[in-house]
Amino acid sequence: MNVVYIAIIVLSATSLGAEILLRNLWGIKGFGVEKRFFDFHGKTIPIEDFVPHTVTHLLIFVFAFGVSGIIYLLLMHWALSIFLGLLTGFWVTFILSHWIFPMRERVRKNTLPKDYLQSGMDALCSSAIDGDGYGEIVVEYNNRNYRFPALSANGTDINRGDKVVLVHNEQGVWWVEKDSEVFNIMNEE
Repeated sequence: MNVVYIAIIVLSATSLGAEILLRNLWGIKGFGVEKRFFDFHGKTIPIEDFVPHTVTHLLIFVFAFGVSGIIYLLLMHWALSIFLGLLTGFWVTFILSHWIFPMRERVRKNTLPKDYLQSGMDALCSSAIDGDGYGEIVVEYNNRNYRFPALSANGTDINRGDKVVLVHNEQGVWWVEKDSEVFNIMNEE
């Protein structure tokens, strides 16, 4: 079992190191690493906070599983070390998502200015918005993507990847319209 844990650590550490070098040092992005695997509508499912959402989170999860698995293997039976290693990986993912990554953004001081987002601006729908449900939009600023929860202003379905126009903001949630809806209204007489 030691060999399995060591192989997991080596592979995940190598992949994570390459991903960090490519994305943070050389600024190479756009090969899919920053995209989320899945999107829940809203934040109603608490288990979602513990599950890795991106390739970076997945690599960190696997690395934490390997390191903690070896430590647990020295202390207890191998089956229990697998279970506790998985739990440790989920906790590390949760801690990184809620404390480390947001703190890193504040330290970089590369945050979105408070008055930057205004009605009438363009954004991109990153997760489908049902007519009466929540989704998510992405706004690009200084070559960085910022995600915000969103609702459809007209109650229409908005697909992932559609361009949208910001209509109204209330308590951090944006109401948006499809680009095509805005221009269809302008073309009608």
